[in-house]
Amino acid sequence: MMSSTSMERLTPVVGSIFGLDEEGSNGNELVHRKPPIIEAILNELGFGWFQVQMIVILGVAHSTDTMETIIQAILGPSLRCFWRLSADYVALLTSLVFLGSCIGAVPLGYAADVYGRRSICLFSCLVLMYLSWLCAISPTYAWMASLRFLSGLFIGGVLTSGSSLLSETMPPKFQASGQLITNNFEALIGVITAAIGLGCLEGRLNWRFFVFFTTFPLALCAIALAFFTLESPVYLYCKKQTVEAANVLDKVAITNRRIPKNSTSALSFLGRIREADEAEDFRISKVGVKELYTLLIRRRPWLLLLLLCLNFSWGFLIYGGTTILPVELAAGPRMCIQNLRITNTTSLLPTYQPSEGAPFECCKPLREEGYQSLLISASGGLFSLPLAYGLAALLRQRLPIAQFITFLFTGILLFVQTFCMTPTASNVVFFVTRGVAAAGSGLMGIYASNIFQARVRSLATGLCAAAYRLGILTAPYVGQILLQDRSVLLAILTFALVAVGSAIGSIVLPRMRALYTAPSFSSSTFDSSDLRRCLPFFWGLFGASKVSDQVGSLSKVHRRSGVTAFSPITLPTDPDIALVETTYRALRQRDKDAQNGGDPVVREDFVQRNAAFEVDA
Repeated sequence: MMSSTSMERLTPVVGSIFGLDEEGSNGNELVHRKPPIIEAILNELGFGWFQVQMIVILGVAHSTDTMETIIQAILGPSLRCFWRLSADYVALLTSLVFLGSCIGAVPLGYAADVYGRRSICLFSCLVLMYLSWLCAISPTYAWMASLRFLSGLFIGGVLTSGSSLLSETMPPKFQASGQLITNNFEALIGVITAAIGLGCLEGRLNWRFFVFFTTFPLALCAIALAFFTLESPVYLYCKKQTVEAANVLDKVAITNRRIPKNSTSALSFLGRIREADEAEDFRISKVGVKELYTLLIRRRPWLLLLLLCLNFSWGFLIYGGTTILPVELAAGPRMCIQNLRITNTTSLLPTYQPSEGAPFECCKPLREEGYQSLLISASGGLFSLPLAYGLAALLRQRLPIAQFITFLFTGILLFVQTFCMTPTASNVVFFVTRGVAAAGSGLMGIYASNIFQARVRSLATGLCAAAYRLGILTAPYVGQILLQDRSVLLAILTFALVAVGSAIGSIVLPRMRALYTAPSFSSSTFDSSDLRRCLPFFWGLFGASKVSDQVGSLSKVHRRSGVTAFSPITLPTDPDIALVETTYRALRQRDKDAQNGGDPVVREDFVQRNAAFEVDA
């Protein structure tokens, strides 16, 4: 523990961060970051109906990636027959989509920083819907390939801007839970997409109708983004649009029913934001190459590379092992591990020769069994939410153990597919495999976004997302070309070995920080009710009382236990964790003024509840 006097001794220019090896005396230029004032207000407003609607809307937007994987898995066999394509061209079509996603994420992410997260997400969603309509009327393979590549560009825009918008409207301690719920929407949209394909098959509609019908979730998402979402308050604040940011926070407070009893102006939070503006110089954000190297690579040079490899593995396994395999294995006969002496019957040898004598691969359109297998496998993603949340609650900071468990079980379940079994048993195995793999991928996203400091967190998360899509790019060449041209067993064993190898690699991952804000009470007053606050299980979520009521009950706990309301802030002992002093003085001064003036608006526990924002961990 450290007193405020020692805190002032460490305080540099408000709103600035020095390098890890110097303390500002060498005259180097200061590195500024976004202030924690908006994050602190969002933390006070808590989780409510506003965050629920943002999760639903942006969850649908975020699921465009998964929707494209299902679309490509269904389009592959259909286009193979319609345009007489080889497996190489089918795999190339899939690769172009996700190559465009990797390329488009960077420029559209920059555009989201300039023009706003909500605007770019809405624009990308509308353009993606328009390009999908053009794909439905494509006359040739070249047109289809070009349009799918352009679609991938705007998929990257939807994912980048949507993720930023969601993270900047969620209270920090609910970030992990919100991300897991968003991943569950990916599974839901995947099931809907597979069901649309099955409905088109039953209605004897070709692939053009299927592509057209899959744009309806995008249309609903665009309407919701236009009329039921708000711009990120963090973005507005950093763009010096203080009044607009305060308006957004007011609407969040009204929606969540957490309105302060008193306010000094028409806008409840405008005064607090302007007060922070007077004391903080944070508007210019500049991060140099040296700092990127220090925060990303210097301490653990191997960590970033290992995370990229593990994210590559999850993309490779989820798309190849749980999306392509259910379709391809149901498309024709297969060889089983029970009898390795049988000649491979799964390389789809030519059974039809065009009149001009040109060779053409066997045309095997996706049958009803393939749609059912894909539908069941996609629905396994719904199983990922309770599994991932249970692992996070059980293991907490030991998420590397969760990665080892999910990778290992994914490899075992994929190896089981090498044995011949009934279609029902195979579908059950694919269902469980998809659930385990989706849970592991979601936990990997939480781990990657928490293991790095905030100043490089977006960059590290973007690199991991790019590695994930590179895994998706690679999967078709194993799940389609290798399976059809070589051996089913070889393709399945490749996926299983990648999963087992990744499980071994995940053992060396370091433990992460605590997922959620720990209670700020002393050990003598920590009871079971405090334990419930450690992990946000959303108790009493939508009947939330006002902030002032919660503070009153908290004050009673303090008075009953004899603990003072203002506990000193514990500084980090790790020398690699930098200090962020942007709000400390403002918070303490505001608290003292409230005590002297008898103002009940300022919370008694304001400083200690925002202590998490004092450290850039």
